[in-house]
Amino acid sequence: MEYLESLKIRVPKYANPADFYLDVLMQAKKAQKPISFNHENYLKLIAPQVDKDLTTLSTLPFTYVRKQNTVLYEMEQVARRGIINFVRNPMILRGKILTTRII
Repeated sequence: MEYLESLKIRVPKYANPADFYLDVLMQAKKAQKPISFNHENYLKLIAPQVDKDLTTLSTLPFTYVRKQNTVLYEMEQVARRGIINFVRNPMILRGKILTTRII
């Protein structure tokens, strides 16, 4: 964020910074304006913020809970995915019907 601000590019308040940055790059490419982004600027402006964020995240307490699904639930999910695949690609359904008739 600081890097964009150093280029006098303000990120809108509720915008996703990554999407906004890509939009800025696309606009610059269309306008053929050079963007001064290099490794030195990354190390000076972006890397310290990334390190700070990673340090903050590593101190947060995370709890991991593993949930065992039932066989019935797993079968339901597989059947649901199969139906979605049939709707997306009717040729799969025709192939399954043809295979069933032959066997």
